[in-house]
This record gives sequence, C-alpha cells and structure tokens, in this order.
Amino acid sequence: MVKNLSIIFQKIKNRFQYYSYLYKTREKHLSLGNENPNITFYIIKIDFRMAGLFAIVKSILSHIQYAIDKEYIPIIDMKNSQNCFNEELSENPWEFFFKQPTHYTLEDVKKSKNIIVSCNRQVPQLQYAIGVSLLQNNNQYKLDNWAKIYKEHIKINDNTKKYLSTTYNSIIENRKNILGVLCRGTDYLDKQPAGHPIQPTPETVIKKILSLKETLNFEWIYLATEDIRILDLFKKQFGNQLLYINQLRFGQIECEYLCDYNYKENSKIKMNLDYLSSLYILSKCDFLIGGRTAGTIGAYLMSANKFKYTFFWDLGTYPHKNIK
Repeated sequence: MVKNLSIIFQKIKNRFQYYSYLYKTREKHLSLGNENPNITFYIIKIDFRMAGLFAIVKSILSHIQYAIDKEYIPIIDMKNSQNCFNEELSENPWEFFFKQPTHYTLEDVKKSKNIIVSCNRQVPQLQYAIGVSLLQNNNQYKLDNWAKIYKEHIKINDNTKKYLSTTYNSIIENRKNILGVLCRGTDYLDKQPAGHPIQPTPETVIKKILSLKETLNFEWIYLATEDIRILDLFKKQFGNQLLYINQLRFGQIECEYLCDYNYKENSKIKMNLDYLSSLYILSKCDFLIGGRTAGTIGAYLMSANKFKYTFFWDLGTYPHKNIK
C-alpha cells in the first residue's frame, strides 16, 4: 500500500514538474510600441547552455520554419540568451556567423506592436524537431525536405563565408572523388552520455572505408574529427590519402561535454569557425559516412542533398548507467 502511494505521488510530482516546465518556457506576447502594426515578429530566444554550434543551428532552423508557417517574421536573438559564445562576443552571436533570415533585425523590434518571444525550448513543437533520427533510411524524405529549408533560410555571412572558403581551398584545392568521414570521439566515446546516439569506433569506420574503396573508387579521404587519437589512427592507416584541417584537437577529456572544455589559448569562436569549416568541407565531398550526430546532419543540410553516396551508423543510444 505504502509502495503504491509512493508511486502515485512520484507520478503526480513528475506531472507537476512537466507542466511547470512548459509554463516557464512558454511563448510570450509583447507590445513595445505602435510601429509595424501589420507584422508579427517572432524572436527566437533560447538558452543553449550545453549545445554546440550545429545543435544550435538545427534548433533555430526548426523555430524559423515554425515562424514561417505561422506567417511571423523570425529574428534570432542569441545576445540575450545563454550560450557558449556570450563571454567572447558583445554582439549577437548568431550574426557573427550567419545573417538574419530576413532583412529585419532586433533594432526593428524595439518599438513594434506585435512581438512573440519564442518558447525557451529546442523545438517549438514536436513536428519541427530536426533530430538524429532523420539519418535513418525511412526518414530520407524528411531529411531532404529540411535540406531545402536550410538552403533557403540559413545564410552564412560574408566574413564567415570568406573564412570557410579560405580553409576549403587550402585543404581541397583541385582534388576530386573525396570520401567525407565524420568520426566523433572525446565526450562521445569516453563518456558515452546516456540517451545520445552510440558512435562507431574508429576501427569500425576504417573497416567501412576499406570496404567502400572498390565500389566508390574515391581517391581521397577527408576526416572531420575533434579527437587527436582518431586522427593519428587514420594517418597511420591512410597516409597521404588523408585530408584534414589544422585545428585544436583533444585526447581524453575530464568534462562531461566537449562544449564545457576550457579552451585556454583557443577561443570558442575560433574553435567553432574551424568546426563550421570542417562541416563545410564535408558538405562539398562526393560521398559521406558518419555516426548520427548534429554535425552529420549539418554536413547533409549544407550539401543540399548532393552526395553520391551516404551511410550513417544507426547503433541505438548509450544506456543509462546504474548508480550503486
């Protein structure tokens, strides 16, 4: 009897916490003046405490599409929300990397009549989620559709475009027939965070590459990884056939997530520019293989479905660890 009551109380508590969360993170309607009376602005303002750059991008993309479906004007505000860039940038971090989806900016909102501040959640509604499940074969249509939406609404700004182009030209030059490989390590392989997609081991990835050599007839391998141990293993296996960018890489880390790492001499801005460059190069490759991560989705969205061949490991998710 006591056990049953305990279960009932726990369910009530969980339900209360859930609805309390929905209420605290709900959309908010504001009016700051009488300007733009025929427009409803949708301010995308979300706390991204633990998210990397492309996890942020795909979340914002889901909110952009939600706003468009509602006939709102989306404006992205990362200046007044929590994210890993706030300490280094006084400007709106989104505008450091990208353009706003339309010609409107936060300045246009200051005296506007109709304003909606987005819910403080990764996706506005479940149907707008851009999750790693899209990398499963039965979701190809949805993935391709998001690639079209990405191409239309996510615009890299001129400074970032120049950085990406310079990096691309220094690595790829005139090379063709390139297999792009995304191989995550560090916080994924070492920490195996519960509920996150299981990543293939580098040995598994290398075995797959060798098996694809005859059928795809690629000449080069471009490796995107943040793990120095994986890079060294690939260098040993593929030698001069391997391409990669010069970036800060890690071995085993003590923190739970890579975004928590203290970069010391290397800023998070530089790290994320290099990360974006690596995804950009992946998106230009002829073929793509990788584990299910936000970065893999990023490379696919940026490519606009132009790969001749793709393969994504679907290995389930890391289990929750039993606490003794």
